[in-house]
Amino acid sequence: MSTMSDANPVDTFVGARLRERRMQRGLPLNALAARTDVTAMRLLCFEEGRERIPAKVMLAFCRVLDIQPAYFFEWAAMDETSPRGGCEPLRLHSSGSRRRF
Repeated sequence: MSTMSDANPVDTFVGARLRERRMQRGLPLNALAARTDVTAMRLLCFEEGRERIPAKVMLAFCRVLDIQPAYFFEWAAMDETSPRGGCEPLRLHSSGSRRRF
């Protein structure tokens, strides 16, 4: 398992967004873990960026936290001069359509 210094910046950012939303919804770590069928320890690893969140698990988080997957990916290019710690806005396409998962 990697250390925090080895954590991928993308995984760290996604994990921080997960923790932020969980806390906004007032869900304790154990409650979100139970509702998404992951262990609390694994959820903590996701939130700390030490483990990448599998797509199936991310969709479960989205369902429980009432968010779209895009919530985790509102940035893309890693740029050391960015004020957000290397994350710039992501513009994949401008179709405007939003599907619920």
